[in-house]
Amino acid sequence: MNRAPLARENALAEVLSKYGWEPAYVQYTGRVWKVVMPEGEYALKNSRAPREKLLLLHQMLEQVREEGFPHLLPWVKNRDNEPVVQVGNEVWYATPWKDGGEAGPPSPTETVQALAQLHSLTEPLIERYPELPKRISRDFIQKWKEKKNQLSEYLETVEKREFASPFDQSFRNLKERLDDTFSFAIRGLERFVETDDGALPRYALCHRRMHDSNLVWDDEQFYFIDFDHAQVESPVRDLALAIQRFTSDRDVSETPHDLLQAYENSYLLKPKEKRLLALYLSYPERMMKTLKLYYETLRLSQTEAQTVQRLEAEVRQMEQLQDLVRQLWPGQKKNEENKSATAAVPVRTGKKKGKGKRKS
Repeated sequence: MNRAPLARENALAEVLSKYGWEPAYVQYTGRVWKVVMPEGEYALKNSRAPREKLLLLHQMLEQVREEGFPHLLPWVKNRDNEPVVQVGNEVWYATPWKDGGEAGPPSPTETVQALAQLHSLTEPLIERYPELPKRISRDFIQKWKEKKNQLSEYLETVEKREFASPFDQSFRNLKERLDDTFSFAIRGLERFVETDDGALPRYALCHRRMHDSNLVWDDEQFYFIDFDHAQVESPVRDLALAIQRFTSDRDVSETPHDLLQAYENSYLLKPKEKRLLALYLSYPERMMKTLKLYYETLRLSQTEAQTVQRLEAEVRQMEQLQDLVRQLWPGQKKNEENKSATAAVPVRTGKKKGKGKRKS
C-alpha cells in the first residue's frame, strides 16, 4: 500500500469528522483515500485546486448531471451540506468509489463521444460566467517557442558526445521533422492571435487531463473523474489532448481520424476550430516528454532499448497525427510535399516497425 504524506494523514481524521464518517477502514491508494463505510465506499481526494474553483466546478458539473449526462459522479455533501471540506490550507472532496464492473473500460471512441457531449452541454453554461473564458496569449506561444529551442539544446548535447547512443541517433534523424512541426504550430498560433486577438471561436468546460487514469466504471456506466485541472477554453484543446493520449502506443483500431469523426457525431466543429485543432495536434507533447526524460533525467526507469522503442512508437503516432493535420489544414499537405526526402528518414533503419501495445 502506498504511504500518504504525514501532513495529510494528520488532517484525515478532521476531514472524516466533517463528513460525519466513522469508517470500517481507510486506505491510501496513491491518488485518493478509499473510505469504506457500512453503507458504501467513497473516494476522498485532497485537491490542489482552490476552494473557490472546486465550488464553481461542482456547480457546473451538477448542472450538467441535471441535463442527463451520465458520465459524472456526484460529490458527497459534508455535515454542513457543502461539497468540499477545508482543513487548514487543504481542500478535500469525495465521490462514490468505483472499482470496475461488467461494463468494462470505455473504448477511445466512447470516451471521445462522451467528451463531445460534455462540451456541448457546458457551452451554454459558460455564458453565465463571462469572466472565465481566456484568450490565447503570446505568453502561451512563447512557451512553445522555448520548447522548440530545447531541441537545439538536446542536439548540442548529442554532438558533444564522443559516441552517440542509439537514442541519440534516432533523435538526430528526427530533429528537422520536429523543428518543422513546431514551426507550423507556432506560426499558426501567431497568425491566430494577430487576426483574432487570441479570442477563441467558442468555449466549453475542458477536462484537460483526459486519459485512462481519469476514467472509472461500474456495472452500468463509465465516469470522468479528477476535474481539478479543468478550465474554460476551446473544446478542441481538450479534443487534441484526448486524441494524442488515446492513439499513443496502443494496439487498438481507432485512428485519430476515427476519434475526430466520433467527436463530430455529437459536436460539430467550426472551420476555424478545425484549423486550431491542427495546430494543437502538431505540438509534439509526448515526444518532448520522452526527450526531456532522456536528456534531463539522470535516472531512467527504462533501458536504452526500451526508450528507443518508446520513441519509435511516438514517431508512428506523430505520422498518424500529421495525416489528420493535413486533412484539417490542406495547405500543410502542399508544404510537406515540397519538402525533401529528409522528412521520410525512419527513426532506425533496417528494422521492421512494430505495433504499439496497449497499456494496462
